[in-house]
Amino acid sequence: MSEPKIIYEDKQMLAIVKPSGWLSQPDGSKRPDIFNWAKNYIKIKWGKPGNVYLGLCHRLDMSVGGVTVFAKTSKTASRINVQFRERTAIKKYLALCFGNTSSKMGHLVDHLVRNFKITNRALPEETGKTSELFWQLVGNKQVIGPLKDNGEVPICLLDILLKSGFKHQIRAQLSLASLPIWGDTAYGGPALPPGEKSIGLFAYELSLNHPITHELMIFKAEVDFNILPWSLWKK
Repeated sequence: MSEPKIIYEDKQMLAIVKPSGWLSQPDGSKRPDIFNWAKNYIKIKWGKPGNVYLGLCHRLDMSVGGVTVFAKTSKTASRINVQFRERTAIKKYLALCFGNTSSKMGHLVDHLVRNFKITNRALPEETGKTSELFWQLVGNKQVIGPLKDNGEVPICLLDILLKSGFKHQIRAQLSLASLPIWGDTAYGGPALPPGEKSIGLFAYELSLNHPITHELMIFKAEVDFNILPWSLWKK
């Protein structure tokens, strides 16, 4: 399992690439999390005594890697959280999906609810949250799957612009659009070999205004196409 990588740091904020398989914050288990990792990094690098303040501004699922941002002061946390809440922070993802599509781009709008830790389309009698994303097709392929019984399978790579922030939104919406994410068995995606902790979803870019200078900050990370399920794209 790879280690987190710091891609930006100043007195107000810290941008980190979270590896898939790491939690965004501790959950009481012994699984590694980037929240405590980042606090320990600050404590050691800057010689901070006692408990180090760190504000978690947004979360990525454990099985999802990519760019995430932390605030180093409470004032910074408040200002960054406003940007996420008002949807002025821009989040982009790559998704490796099971299936091909003839469309070059798409716009998905669904009313979603959470049921038993799974995100679903709201039933008529339920009050769902409007969830929206845009996608562009990077390409389609036919490849040999990673399991012996997969045979030749269709895959596609999508570039996603997220317009809202419901939990598991991308995973649920792509599944509802019949393009489930590779490795995401909770939403109908094909299984990966035992022990693989990543699904085919990666937060490759996050843009927001600096909480003090108001300068536009764009943080980027690259997918490792040498590991599953991303290595399917190289076949």
